[in-house]
This record gives sequence, structure tokens and C-alpha cells, in this order.
Amino acid sequence: MKGKQKPIGWWLKEADRAITRFSAKKLQELGLNRFQWQVLNVLREQGPVPARKIHEQVKLFVDEPSFAEMLRRFAGQGWIHLSDEQDPMDQMLSLTPEGEKAHAAAWEKQRQVRERLMEGISDEEYLTVIRVLQKITENLSRE
Repeated sequence: MKGKQKPIGWWLKEADRAITRFSAKKLQELGLNRFQWQVLNVLREQGPVPARKIHEQVKLFVDEPSFAEMLRRFAGQGWIHLSDEQDPMDQMLSLTPEGEKAHAAAWEKQRQVRERLMEGISDEEYLTVIRVLQKITENLSRE
């Protein structure tokens, strides 16, 4: 690569910051952040499901104590039902009707984020970026 192009690591971090900032701007109206949205969405797609399974999918973004606090908050808002397991990570989670409404409102905000994110980017270009990032990750993850 020639010229003064910034390296891929810089663009990865900058893209993540931009996505987080723009998502925060949209989701703050609902009292949510990007990572809370991700948890709600995974639960909507897969629930009822053990908390541990959801955390496994979002652990790059949310540590276990923050995740547990998020679940307590969602339960306090009446968005999720928690089972009575001793270990919070073993609790079965499911969205309540209020949680479904919250998800629908957040989904609309996230749709706006995705629409903006994809401006001027074809589906093919997006898939190419995903494949390249997957390959980079595979290349650097093998022993």
C-alpha cells in the first residue's frame, strides 16, 4: 500500500467510535446505549435463553458485572422476566410484552442507524468488508 492512507486498525477503531456515537445519539431517547440494544436484540431473536448464552455473544462489549447490572435494570423496567436460578448467569431470560415494545422502539432507532451507516455502500461492498475482517481475524487467531 502506498500513499498516506491510514492503516486498517485506525479505521476499525474510528468506525467503531462513529457507530457507537451515532447509535448513542439515536438510542438515548429510549434510555439505551448500543450495547443494551444488542442484548435486547439477541434476547428477542433467541429467547427464552440462559443469561450466560446471551453474554457469550456480547462479551466483547459488555463485561459480566455490567451485563448483570443491565439485566437487573431491564427486569426493574419490566422488560424481561428472570427465572429464579441462584447464579444470575444461569437465569432463563425472556422478554415481557413491555420488553417487546421497548425492542420495537429500539429496532426503529437502530434501523435509522443502519440506514445512515449504509449510505453509499452496496450490499456487495458491505459483504466484502465483512469477509475481509473475518479473514484477518482468522489469520491472526490461529496458532
